[in-house]
This record gives sequence, C-alpha cells and structure tokens, in this order.
Amino acid sequence: MLEELAQFISRMPRSYSLAMPRLNLYLSQLLRGTNKLVWRTGTFTSTPNSSTGIDFLNSLITRADIEYLIKFENDFSRFIRVNHEYRSPNYGDFIRQYPIKDNAFIYSKRGSTTEYCLITDDFDIVQNLPLGEDDFKLWAKVAPIRMLSNDSPELLLDMVTSKLRYRKKPPKEVVFSINIMKLLMVYTKYRLIFPEIDFNNLDGNYHFIYKFCLLPLIYDNVKCWMMKIIHDIIMLKKEDSKALYDTSNLIIGEKSTFVLGGRHSAILELENIITKCAEGKVRPDEVLNSVCIAVGINLSDEINWIMDSNYIGNRGIQFRWAAFEREYFILSTMVALYSLQPDSNRYGELKTLFEIMAGRMNNARFWAGSGNPMVSSAIHAKFTELCTMMDVSFE
Repeated sequence: MLEELAQFISRMPRSYSLAMPRLNLYLSQLLRGTNKLVWRTGTFTSTPNSSTGIDFLNSLITRADIEYLIKFENDFSRFIRVNHEYRSPNYGDFIRQYPIKDNAFIYSKRGSTTEYCLITDDFDIVQNLPLGEDDFKLWAKVAPIRMLSNDSPELLLDMVTSKLRYRKKPPKEVVFSINIMKLLMVYTKYRLIFPEIDFNNLDGNYHFIYKFCLLPLIYDNVKCWMMKIIHDIIMLKKEDSKALYDTSNLIIGEKSTFVLGGRHSAILELENIITKCAEGKVRPDEVLNSVCIAVGINLSDEINWIMDSNYIGNRGIQFRWAAFEREYFILSTMVALYSLQPDSNRYGELKTLFEIMAGRMNNARFWAGSGNPMVSSAIHAKFTELCTMMDVSFE
C-alpha cells in the first residue's frame, strides 16, 4: 500500500520539522552503546553456533556459482553476473516462496515467533554498494539482511547463540528483508579480500554470515524497539490524549542496560509532541519529519527506505500479502498518526486514497495468497484493523 500512497507521501513538506534534542541525544547514546556491544560480541565469538538462520542464508550463497563469480576482475562485471544469477531459475523458485520460518533468527522458551523472510530488491543498489572499493569496512556496512519490524517491548540484544534471544516477552512477528544480490556481492568480495580464510568447510561461511549478516541485526533491533515505543504512544494518544505511556512495560536485558540513561526524558519528549498532535497543535507531517528512530533517520525517512530499498516487486496479486507484511508496522503507525486529526485536509486525502486501495485489496482477498491459513487469518485481521482506523468498511 505504501507504493500506492507514494504521491501522498511525496507531498509531505520536508521543511516541517521540530527540534527534539532529548530524543536525538538519547539516540546518539543508543548508537554508542550498540557499537560497543556489536564489537564485543563479534570479537569474542570466534566460532558461531550453527542455526537454522545461518543454514538458510548459507543455502542462498551456495545456490550461486561462487567460484566463477570471484574470477571476475572488477566489481562492476561481477555485479552484472550476480544480477544474472539472481534472475536465473536457481533463485526463481525460492523468490516465489517467501518463506515463513519459526526459530530461525529468534529464540525464546516463552513462545514461538512467526518470522517472515521477504526477498527484496533495492532500487538504488548500484549507489548503495561500494563498487570498486577494496576496503572491506565499506562492504561490511551493506547489511544484506535487515529487520523491518519487531513487535516485542523486550530489548535483550543477546546474539551469542546466532539467534536473538528473548527471555520474557518474545515477539509475535518479526519481518526480515533479504537482498540476495547484496548477499552475493558482499560474500564474494569477502572471499577476494581475505583469501587466507579456509572456505572448504562450513566454518568460513558461518563466520561470514554471523559477523556480517546476523550481528548487524542488533542495530535494526534497537531501531525496531524505538519504533514499537512510538507506535504504542500514538495508539495510546488516539484513545486518550491525556494518558501517559507506562515505561514499566519495557523489558531491558542485562546486555542492553545502556538504553536506561536518558530513556524517560526522551519518551517524555515523544509523548509531548504526539499529545500536541492529538490536540491539533502540531501537524502529523511535522511529527513524521521530526521524530527519529535512529541517528539521522526520522519516520519519513523510514517510510521511503522501506519503499525504495526493500521493494517486493510487481510479482502479482498472489504476493501482495508479502508486501503488506513488509510495510504493515510503519503503515499502521502512519495511519494512526493521521487519524489523530480526522478533520484535517491531509487525513481526508489519505482516507480517499486508502479507501480506493483497500477496496481493491479486499475484493482480491490478498491475504489468502500466503497459502498458510494461520498466516492468512493474521494478515486479514491486521488489514481489518487498518480499515477500522481509517473508518473504512466493506459491508
């Protein structure tokens, strides 16, 4: 639905922005703490544990003719060949499946998590790859797998066992975006820059996947945790603009205690701007341009990043459910935010577009495309929730 709303999103004035010093200071603190944690975890985990997630990503690598790819003399020629491999039947059947996993990247004794592993494309992949560079620090920033959403209020950040562990409240759903072309480009570059590493057994591949695919998910985990807080505050203010967000619902693990300092003042600043929005004193556009979920990344940036760098592709209505899962959390946050001002022109514009799109999707029963009755039911429920927020009915 985000692509269909692109015109509405593009009309959001970028000049609408409010100062949020406490939030931005807090996000800088989170980044410093996360940097230290990722470095420490990567340094002291020499032999990562095998896991379903590592084996899954390794299977994507081994589908390609890696020995042939590393023979290319430059990154640009290799990129063209990787694109050819990606479009070949080796990956065609997999791309059409959009696997739904359990216990691949998330682990908890308290319950299972539905993990959506969506294969995505990046419109700006050439610009987002350091082609021609031999400094692997640049390639390590590519991050072929990203976490798009996570609905747990718990922040544990324990990746020692090759899975994000949760002890008290695991997420019900987590959405991952996997870019196969980025994965193959980063992997082949790693092989070329570090020829001394033995890749004749699984240890070489496992170390690469753990350090350069799984560990970066910790950054996304922190971003998704902030996104969850913002989403919950907006939903709270939608019911009662005077209600206060209860921070006791947040669960902090022993490895993430660095998030405690400054948390209350940052959340208070968030509550203040969203309360003003609910009271009509601040526009939703201003909130989207002002509220950041990571250093230098506001809600508007996140919306555009999900559309442009995590594109599902025009693969038919049978895969519309995958695109919906990709965007649901940020879309529901945006819809709830604009619905705080139901009498505004922007809300009216959004509702008109939403009603047209939702009618088409409802008629197509897009949620049935997953082929999994439980998943289809969950997607239908989320779609219905969005329609209710926008006061759209099909009865």
